[in-house]
Amino acid sequence: MRLPFGSLNWKDFSSKKAQLLEENDSLAGSLLSPSDYTVTRKYEKGTAIPADTSSFRDEVRRINDAREAAIEATSTTEELHGISGFTDLPYPNSIAEWKATREAAAAKAAAEAAAAESSESSES
Repeated sequence: MRLPFGSLNWKDFSSKKAQLLEENDSLAGSLLSPSDYTVTRKYEKGTAIPADTSSFRDEVRRINDAREAAIEATSTTEELHGISGFTDLPYPNSIAEWKATREAAAAKAAAEAAAAESSESSES
């Protein structure tokens, strides 16, 4: 997911930095808000938060913190512009996407482990 930075004035570094921080927090908030009810339900009724929901929320917060740190670490508009797309720190779009990505990674790891085990046993 890419933030809409193209039309912004890059000349005022401090206000641009503040704007990027605000937009990043807003984006993270919009990703977290659909699952806020599960957190509220946990505290009101004691209903467990599904593991996928909890993992998704943790990942959004992790990415938000990493993006914030990257923004804060800049000292020039050039540096700020260089990281503004955050191609290396994309947010997951939804809990379902997050779950599918994790399941695909687990399946790939299992297949690689099985292939490595098969290779080792055929060498014996």
